[in-house]
Parts: sequence; C-alpha cells; structure tokens
Amino acid sequence: MRKTSYIPFSSMACTSLVWTFIRIFLAFVFLFLLFYSYREKNWQTPEYPRHIQKDLESFMSDWCRVRKARIDVETHISSCKNRLDWEDRLDKSFQTDPSKSFISQLDVKPAGEFSHLTINTRTLNGSLKQTGGDTWRIFLRGPSTITPSVFDMGNGKYEVVFLVVEAGIYKLDITLDYSLCNGYRNPPDNWFIIGE
Repeated sequence: MRKTSYIPFSSMACTSLVWTFIRIFLAFVFLFLLFYSYREKNWQTPEYPRHIQKDLESFMSDWCRVRKARIDVETHISSCKNRLDWEDRLDKSFQTDPSKSFISQLDVKPAGEFSHLTINTRTLNGSLKQTGGDTWRIFLRGPSTITPSVFDMGNGKYEVVFLVVEAGIYKLDITLDYSLCNGYRNPPDNWFIIGE
C-alpha cells in the first residue's frame, strides 16, 4: 500500500507566488514602455521641406496610379463600358485621325521623376473629339525602352505617364491601334462558325 504524503501549501507561499507574477508582469510593462518610447524617438518619419514633401507625394501618387492601371482592366475600358457589343458600332466619321491629333501638354522631368504628356484627338474631318475609346501603343526608345501608361480621360484626351530611370535622348513612337472601342469589342457568339 502506498503512503501519500501531502506538502502543506501555506497562504504565505501563495502570496509569494502572486507577488512574483506581479513583478514579472510589471517588468514586461516597463520593457514595453521603454521600447515604445525608443521607437517613437528614433523611428519617426523625417520632416522634409515643403517642396520636397510635395514632390514625394506627387511621385507616390503617380507610382500607385501606374501600378494599379497595369492590373485593373476596368480603368482601360471605362470609356467603352456601354459600347462593347459587336453590332454597336459608331459612325466612321467619329473615328480618330492620328495624323490630325496632337500633343497639347508636354511635361518632361529629369530621370527618376514621372513625366506627363497629353494627347488631344481629332476626328477624320478635323474636329476635336469629345469621347474616348481609343487604344494607343506608345514606346520611348533610347538608352532603355519604356512602355508608358495611357489613361483615357473620356473626353478625347489621353494622359500618358512614364518614368525614365536612365538619362539620355529618347524617341517617342505613338501608334493608334484602335478607335471607337474597336479593340475592346466582343465578337458575336457564332463568330467562328460564320468565319468573319
């Protein structure tokens, strides 16, 4: 037969254990406050002069806008949302004439900053377009080749945004691929059957 012996657990031992836990807890709180105050002093974002802060905000805005446009299809087809049916074609006289279209604003910045240009489009008869839906293919060729992002403003104007990282002389190639949303249209369901 086994004999069980009991160790007396006095209230004094219980109080000592509670005080030990309280001390450990207070030590953790103290270390946390010490770390937090150190972090606040040493990890603050630096204060820049007003003009540099404005340039940084502009750069970040353009950077996020260009990155989002690379993966967001809705941005590209926003002007053509109601004109994607194959049968819904506009009159050819509203088609963009690339030889009559022109660059209205050109804001070229040094390497490392985003540059902007605006394309104003004209129709075949020479009047300014008031609708979007054109598909432009644009390349900058020089020390490096850059494919700018094109934003359809929906009013016949297209904003082109690009970031040149390597300084040098660049040639700008602008080609109109499609006009009047023709590059975004879905063919009819029986398109392969009819062969058109």
